[in-house]
Amino acid sequence: MVAAFIMGLISIIAFRIMVEGSQYLRLNQLAIDAQRSGLATMSQLGAGLQNSRQDLIRTDASGVVFASPFKPDGTVAFDVTDNKLEWRKWVCYYYAPPVLTRRELDIATPSSSPGAPPAPSSFGGVPVAKMLGNDFTRFDIQLVTATPPLWSIDVTVGTMTDTSRYGIELHSDVSPRN
Repeated sequence: MVAAFIMGLISIIAFRIMVEGSQYLRLNQLAIDAQRSGLATMSQLGAGLQNSRQDLIRTDASGVVFASPFKPDGTVAFDVTDNKLEWRKWVCYYYAPPVLTRRELDIATPSSSPGAPPAPSSFGGVPVAKMLGNDFTRFDIQLVTATPPLWSIDVTVGTMTDTSRYGIELHSDVSPRN
């Protein structure tokens, strides 16, 4: 009888340790996912803005749009007659809380002067090229200085207040290579 009681007690303790361990692993996996998603987004967005021109960037509450000179194979389009980059597509980081997506729209006639970028809010119906994450609680990009151009990007993935979940806040300043 005593042996059965001791075995039952050991079983209860072992079960609690397994439950707490699985919760710990789940929380760490959420932390890894949030970090991976946030860092990848900041890296891609920063590189895209650096490769654009100041006059070809537009923001609003739903995200940011900028021109990209990259072809589908990853090479840069260059107009040899004007000796200028040839802008091929509009890239939009579209934020519809809590989802952040990357959407692309071909520029009708690729050129060195594609005109003003469309508003990010107009990309709501454009097909998603890539889902960047579905746990973004903040995505904010603002022009800090016009000369030299400097953009401030703030991203929060996950939550910073709920202790049963994980969150990460990221900040970056980016300047286009005009």
